Amino acid sequence: DEERENKCQKLTLNQPFLGIVPFVFCFYLVSVFPTFNNNDFPETIAAAKTLGIGHPPGYPFYSMLGKTFTLLQLGGPGINLNIMAAFLAALAVAAAYLIFLFLFPGAGAASAAFTAALSLAPAFFNAALDAKGGVYSLNVIFLAATLALSASLARKFRGRDLYLLSFTAGLSLAHHWQSMAVIAPAAI
Repeated sequence: DEERENKCQKLTLNQPFLGIVPFVFCFYLVSVFPTFNNNDFPETIAAAKTLGIGHPPGYPFYSMLGKTFTLLQLGGPGINLNIMAAFLAALAVAAAYLIFLFLFPGAGAASAAFTAALSLAPAFFNAALDAKGGVYSLNVIFLAATLALSASLARKFRGRDLYLLSFTAGLSLAHHWQSMAVIAPAAI
């Protein structure tokens, strides 16, 4: 168990991890929609641009994060939020990579294969291309962070991990509370 703890502590920003985010982000970036798709993501763009409220649950955290991307002036609000969705998807893939390594230390090749499969999975890939899909990528990031912190607390209690878990859980509930109800058992 101590050997596993030492391997988990070495899961800092290693070379494969540092390469995942830029590579996957560039891969998604060349595929993003230039304006908007035919779902409800024009509403998502408008809510982020104006800091308005979308349909329930409204995605308040995502709207505030999206507002920062609309201020970057990389193009219109549509392309800016599509770029944000691609960036969040790349971060979600990297988070999944780290979770896999955390759960299975020393399984670098399997983790890379898992990460590649996730990044190319049709549902995940399509979500990475438009503003509405960024909502789901952000869910994956919050879920991965919650799982990692819960597992860390289960192995060894540290006050900072509990505070960080509480903060992450709070942010995730401010994002999309229904889908993040899965974190409720972590509180027990």
